[in-house]
Amino acid sequence: MNLDERLERARDDYRRLDVPDGPVVPTLAVRSARPGRAAWTAVAAVLLLVVGAVVGWVIVRDDDPGGRRVTSVPSTSTTVVVPVPGDPEVVLQPAGPYEDGQRVTLSVDPSLGVDLWNGIPLCTTITVGGAALEHCESSALRDVTDHEDMSVSVVLPRLGTSVDGVRDCADADVDCRIVMTADDGRRIRTERLTFTGPPPVSTAAIDVVAIDPGRFEVRPAGLVVDPSWLDYRERFSDGAAQNGPFSVRVCATGGPFETTPDPFGQDRDLWSVLVGPVTEMCMSAVDVEPAIDPDDVDAPVTVEVPRPFQSYGGWADCAVDRCFVVIGRNEVVAATEGYSSWDEHEVASALLPAEATWPAPRRPSLTVDTPGPHHAGDEITVTVAGLAEGDERMIGVCRVADPWGCGYPGMFTSFGNGTHRFVLPDQVSSCGPESCYLALDGEGEGMAPPATAPLDTP
Repeated sequence: MNLDERLERARDDYRRLDVPDGPVVPTLAVRSARPGRAAWTAVAAVLLLVVGAVVGWVIVRDDDPGGRRVTSVPSTSTTVVVPVPGDPEVVLQPAGPYEDGQRVTLSVDPSLGVDLWNGIPLCTTITVGGAALEHCESSALRDVTDHEDMSVSVVLPRLGTSVDGVRDCADADVDCRIVMTADDGRRIRTERLTFTGPPPVSTAAIDVVAIDPGRFEVRPAGLVVDPSWLDYRERFSDGAAQNGPFSVRVCATGGPFETTPDPFGQDRDLWSVLVGPVTEMCMSAVDVEPAIDPDDVDAPVTVEVPRPFQSYGGWADCAVDRCFVVIGRNEVVAATEGYSSWDEHEVASALLPAEATWPAPRRPSLTVDTPGPHHAGDEITVTVAGLAEGDERMIGVCRVADPWGCGYPGMFTSFGNGTHRFVLPDQVSSCGPESCYLALDGEGEGMAPPATAPLDTP
């Protein structure tokens, strides 16, 4: 599915909420920097409606050192969100409009099997290029406390992190809702959150500049290190060196995303363990710590985005999918020698520049060069290709009936790009036709293999 088809799907999904299409409303200035020139290509901002006039301003709230900034400029048009009912199985009490930081009770029908204690996402939807793009922050709701069975007490934030900047949920062109997933995969939404009173505004923002194909410079402004992390560094310098005060991620929104192909060409996803559709997936954009220098938080950070990149839920291609950068601020909840507990709250985001260029796609592959039939004890030749430079993976023998139960002969023996000899282990003796295959090890627990190759077992 190409980008136009995915945008049309997003438009269709949002029309079901009776929200009309509207103009492009990005929130950050984006530049394309190429050798010899730098051209401004888009400057726009959140639109705040004021009685009698539309005015542009930047407001900084000094009493929130870890806050976020919302910028507004004059405009003559906006995309108005039409309030529509939420799902009756989820209720907020009292009903809105709310004040920023107001504590409310969230109740869900117990029959839905919703997990209320491992992250309750706040989803912020904006319209970009006529398409409704949603981003959900799993830890946006703070101070979640037990209330009673399938009911919790939460604090509602008025600012939501969208795919393109922090937005005021009270704005007419922003739709903020609490969204959860039921046991059957259905997404359950609250009513659109409405707020009253002056908007809370704060300091953080980022600018994203394309510098080379697939490479970007992220330029933060106004980031503030959380005091809990500074205290953590004072007490545990080694731990702070491995766990910086900010994270930098690249995310793709919209879906559906491609999955690793079935080794035998069947139309199935052997590795799907997620309930419901995958609407967003993210990768860590900076693998070194600290991702952002705590002593120079406004220093630019270079981000390289593989094409495509793999995460939980499949593969995203930012040349086709709508991708954005998001910065999360880490807060230390508890820390002792050798142990720490963290919360992360998103403080800034921005879409990747639409005019960015991309390298040719490169995806890992695994090939069995020795023709079958294949038996236990056979020494076969395999070829690995498409891994990043210096990357090595183990090769496992897996079963279609148990795709997560792979065995890795020669444990901790890894293979990079090139041709290798591989001895099939004894477990192959119990394989039947189209039942066993080889797989490169995934990058993380619960992540599908990046490439597979079928074995010809009789």
